[in-house]
Amino acid sequence: TRSLPYLHSYYRMLLKTIVVLLSAVLLMLSVVAGAEKEAYTRDLQTTTFECILFEVATEFEDHASTFEHSCEAKDPDGDYDIMYSIDDNNAVIADKLGEAGLDVLHNSGRYKITLTNVIVNLEPVVSTTPESTVTIEDLTPDLDVGVGGGKDVGQAATTTTPTIFECILFEVATEFEDHTSIFEHICEGKGPDGDYDKMYSIDDNNDIIALKLEEGGLDIIHNSGRYKITLTNVIVDLRPVVSTTPDSVISIEDLGVKEGRDRRRLGKKVGDRSIAIFRVTGSDASPSYSASDISNAFFGTSGDPNNLKSRYAACSMDQLIFNPGTGNGFTNGVAELTVSAKTQGVNVHDLLNKVTDAVIARFGSSLKNSYDHIVYALPRGTTFGDGGSDSWLAFAYMNSYLSAYNDNNIMYISNQVHETGHNLGLMHSSHGGVTYGDQSGTMGYGYGKMDFPKMCFNAAKSWQLGWYADKAKEVFPEDGYFTAFLDAFVDYNSVSSGEYVLLKAGNMFIIYNRGKGINSETQEFADTVTVTEMKRESDYSESVAALASGGTFTFPYAGATAVIEICSMEISGGVDKAKISIYMQSSGSACNVRLAPAPSPGGGGFNACFSDSGLVSVKDRRGTVSSIEMKALTLGDHVLAGNGRYEKVYSFGHYEPGVTVEYLEIAFTGHSTPTKPLEVTDSHMVFVSNDRAVPASSFLVGDRVLSGTGDTLVVQSIRRVLRKGLYAPFTSSGTVVVNGVLSSCYMAFEGSASMPLAAGMELSYQFSCHLFFAPHRLWCSVAACDSQTYTSKGLSYWTDVPLKISLWLHDQSNVVKTVLIAVYLLMYVPLGLFELLTWNASFAMKLLVAGIIAALTRRIACRKTVPARPLRLKVA
Repeated sequence: TRSLPYLHSYYRMLLKTIVVLLSAVLLMLSVVAGAEKEAYTRDLQTTTFECILFEVATEFEDHASTFEHSCEAKDPDGDYDIMYSIDDNNAVIADKLGEAGLDVLHNSGRYKITLTNVIVNLEPVVSTTPESTVTIEDLTPDLDVGVGGGKDVGQAATTTTPTIFECILFEVATEFEDHTSIFEHICEGKGPDGDYDKMYSIDDNNDIIALKLEEGGLDIIHNSGRYKITLTNVIVDLRPVVSTTPDSVISIEDLGVKEGRDRRRLGKKVGDRSIAIFRVTGSDASPSYSASDISNAFFGTSGDPNNLKSRYAACSMDQLIFNPGTGNGFTNGVAELTVSAKTQGVNVHDLLNKVTDAVIARFGSSLKNSYDHIVYALPRGTTFGDGGSDSWLAFAYMNSYLSAYNDNNIMYISNQVHETGHNLGLMHSSHGGVTYGDQSGTMGYGYGKMDFPKMCFNAAKSWQLGWYADKAKEVFPEDGYFTAFLDAFVDYNSVSSGEYVLLKAGNMFIIYNRGKGINSETQEFADTVTVTEMKRESDYSESVAALASGGTFTFPYAGATAVIEICSMEISGGVDKAKISIYMQSSGSACNVRLAPAPSPGGGGFNACFSDSGLVSVKDRRGTVSSIEMKALTLGDHVLAGNGRYEKVYSFGHYEPGVTVEYLEIAFTGHSTPTKPLEVTDSHMVFVSNDRAVPASSFLVGDRVLSGTGDTLVVQSIRRVLRKGLYAPFTSSGTVVVNGVLSSCYMAFEGSASMPLAAGMELSYQFSCHLFFAPHRLWCSVAACDSQTYTSKGLSYWTDVPLKISLWLHDQSNVVKTVLIAVYLLMYVPLGLFELLTWNASFAMKLLVAGIIAALTRRIACRKTVPARPLRLKVA
């Protein structure tokens, strides 16, 4: 107990000692920290700090983002490429920018700032103080400087005033790996070779260019590369960007059909086109795939069966062929190109300017006049925009020549076909408001696979490309019903005459998207009739309907509502088809229409008929002439034909009362105007002159035809109607006058008036059909032919066989057709003479009388010319 006070005193002393020691340690730490801070900030109080000002956007995984100033200062090699963050808590820089009205957001990298009394630490951060001052230099360069060798802004830029700039305007579509995209204007100014091949981005915040294009009604998307613009009072910097100002003025020159690269590059979407691919290697990276890999993916040079070339060849039915570029160091369409420039983190447009310079240095020109398409294969790491993302997938000039791919994206066939589609003028295919949403064709999503998928284009794009034009039709529902077979486009090469693979009604485009063959891997709406809306070719297409059998789709049309109805669908293993009807809603369904089958090899139908209400003139045995409807006409009646004579109806090629059929209703004006329009099927022929008959489907308003009296009639209107009955009366001359119009008894094939033969010769279908029905006419000239039987399709058996022979002959080569027809003609000469005599009694009588007179004349002449017998004298 006595020792406790001493113990307490001991602990107090110990505690004091600990406190003193801790204080000493803290003091030492403070001194050390002060020394480090002094060392750390020995250059903080500086009189001058110089850097280039940028605006940086940063995105975070939680979908937040920030925008901030960043400054690039000089590194040891003198370039402005050391990045400093800026702590402008005193708002010195912000106030100066606001005071001068400078927009760093849209002029990132344009301004060089000089700061005084700022703190610069090694993080590195530049911090302003209340005493800081800032001066700003506008680095807008002179135009000639901008054409140079692609130097950094801080090295080459010089202060300048707004200037005049001339360039060729392009529209560029850029795709990103997240399935987003942007469209933007790009301008190509003059490069070192004097050609327009230096790529400039356009900052048109003042809408000077956009308003001028709109004012002139100019479509830059489908005329990419056609317009040369001259801009005054614009800012041109070395990023390179052309920026308009409120004082900018623009003039536009339409290069139209001028020769050279600066003309519109779309050209034809058929024929052969060349592709030159540059595999670009930078100083720090190269593409992941070799030149041979890329060539194989584009052209199948190493056996790849599903490549860009084969895909376009298949979808175009071999009408568009892409071939590898040759010459100039290209091997199988690909050339290696090395540039002494960095690629990582570099704006892809800036890099391509350096690539262009390298091409010019190597070949003496950009080669853009030498090939139809130029493709750049770039290493991964380039960015889209200053400080932008490296996830861009590819981009392409619209309706023009250039495309570029980000590394492995060049190997995927969906990307290749898609970007080349942009070069051909195609916009994106959307569905449900999603830009790439229509996955029935290749202008929708890309799939990131080398040989997938096998599919072609939707209806709107197919119409633009024009590959199926001869089996495509624009329908006008207000003119009447349209009912036809819509065949699968993949069966294009086997589609019969009178059937279609592609239709258009208003802004709606229609195709049977059968998932087989060249379209076997379509990713959406397989085996349905798809309807795609596209108001203008410069718009996205929008998938609006996928119809199965019995499906309908309504759409606004001509101030009312039109209907697309799928009456039935047939998958047969041959030509797959859908029966489609398009009509105005107020008229009701037209699916009950019986389609007169189109002629096809193997015995299709006979699509050459009149309706039951057609009027013909007949003469009875007493010589009384009357007008009757076609449905009242019978075998043996004498009907008015083309020679002004009344000829016997010896047969009906087609006779099917009661069936509902779609007809062309053609109204005429003229001296002998018919009392009612002519109702005739598409393939039936009508005479336009005494020796020429053409199919009714070829008529346009304003065309001229012959009346039964030989007068000229003018087509006033044409529309489609539904009528009863199918009638095709045959006469000895192969002509008949219906509703006052001189018409043929026969049909045409493939919408043409004549059959092609060898050596460029042609044989009219009027003559060839008349020739093939000669045996029947000959038989009826000696037999009564007052009755006949018909097939289930309404064809007479006398018609069925010659029709099958005609269809078989139609599919033979021109040489074979010529030989066989020549042989038949030799056989027909005696038959034709006999037919002429039997069908034309007056001609036969005249010929007989002429023969008798000729014989008597010869006999008399012979008697008169017999010489007198000479006298013979006998000599004794």
